[in-house]
Amino acid sequence: MAVVRPCSNQRQSAAAVLLPPCCPPASLLPVHWISGRVLHEEFDHFLTKNGYCGGNVTLDSCYFEPLTRCRLSREEAAAAPTFETLDQLLDPAGPRIGVLDINVMAELRPNVPKRFEQQVEERGIPNKRRHYWWRAQAIAYIIRPNARTL
Repeated sequence: MAVVRPCSNQRQSAAAVLLPPCCPPASLLPVHWISGRVLHEEFDHFLTKNGYCGGNVTLDSCYFEPLTRCRLSREEAAAAPTFETLDQLLDPAGPRIGVLDINVMAELRPNVPKRFEQQVEERGIPNKRRHYWWRAQAIAYIIRPNARTL
């Protein structure tokens, strides 16, 4: 089981991006790789409001392995502004924590991250299908059931 600590306790306070509940998983990992920010779900996801989750308020604290090894506080999340453009997300002088706007995510969605382009090319995956290959890889990583869920 992964040890999850508060992000503010890290040697350097982690820069983070809060993900809206409507985010398609394949869009999430490029956000991390492009921005260098820790991914964090918003609190109180509607699928966690049940007896099974027992007070765990994010999908990765109830059903899945954590997206990251640090957790934002509710206060940090509540005070976070919205990253409305890709430039705002990438600005190192901008806010340490922010909520990802769905339109920024839409800009990143159709792309296979640069770090995987060579692997995709070597596998001979046709250009028009690469997005689907990437989606499958991202979902397999993000939707990793925890031991209790299995």
